[in-house]
Amino acid sequence: MEFNRFVQYAKYDLTINKAFYRNTSIVTASIITGMAIMGFLIRWTMIRNLDIGVDHDGNSYGYYGIGGTVIFIVGVVSLLMMVFAGCFNHPLRNKQGRISTLTLPATNGEKFLWHTLLVFVGGTLLCFLSVIAADLVNALLSLIAGFPTDYIYSITKHFFRFLVMNFRDESMGELGNATTMFPLHSKYYYAFLGLIYASSIWTFTAFVFGNSVKYRYNIIWTLLGLWALQFVLSILEIIGMTLFFKNIVEFEYNPYQFEKAGWTLYWIGMAIIVGTAALMWWKSWRNYKNAQITNKWNRI
Repeated sequence: MEFNRFVQYAKYDLTINKAFYRNTSIVTASIITGMAIMGFLIRWTMIRNLDIGVDHDGNSYGYYGIGGTVIFIVGVVSLLMMVFAGCFNHPLRNKQGRISTLTLPATNGEKFLWHTLLVFVGGTLLCFLSVIAADLVNALLSLIAGFPTDYIYSITKHFFRFLVMNFRDESMGELGNATTMFPLHSKYYYAFLGLIYASSIWTFTAFVFGNSVKYRYNIIWTLLGLWALQFVLSILEIIGMTLFFKNIVEFEYNPYQFEKAGWTLYWIGMAIIVGTAALMWWKSWRNYKNAQITNKWNRI
């Protein structure tokens, strides 16, 4: 890979698709900030109308907590990252774009690497900056509304705490009072966290793969494909569980054997998730490398 040629292609892409990237950034920041404003209005309305503030012991009763706001922002960021993945091959969305992009003096590897960095690294950075902006807006509105400064919590801080499934904090409101599924920093906690992130990467890769096959309306087709896959897997799971309980003669609960079987299934599942994600990523690269001006999936 030649670095100067890679940089020139990046500059070209940012210039030609400037409007798309600018609008995407504005929409992303607006949605995330809007969620923070909505969360603030809900808290402000509850505290004002119910006349609930801080009692003589300094307890906020969770009404100043931002757990609900953080949950919705994390959900929105997850959806946005899938949308970004679905726009991986945005420059190839029409015939003229494919002619311009595919004939540029840069290797397919350099183009593919640029779009990988733009979507994954750039998209992640955009979401994080939008969360920080939303945090500042929330803090400003909270100060104007007269919230006690000790009860103006950082959305950014708890956004990152949420990413590691750590809810045990007073500032998370009712969510902070709830017990987590697994003890923090236990092997079950790290296993669950690993499964969450592996599944997220798999879904992200699935949208990239969908866009490598179909350049227009690919997000809709990818969603339909994922729903069909989920339906098939649900049927297979039901059949498997039915056969298991039908053929079982005697079951004696053994904690050691039960845990061993659980870990075996876990690592099999992780191997399938990681393996299929790697396969889809490799296939996405192959599709990009063999991209043509028109094919049976992309004629317009």
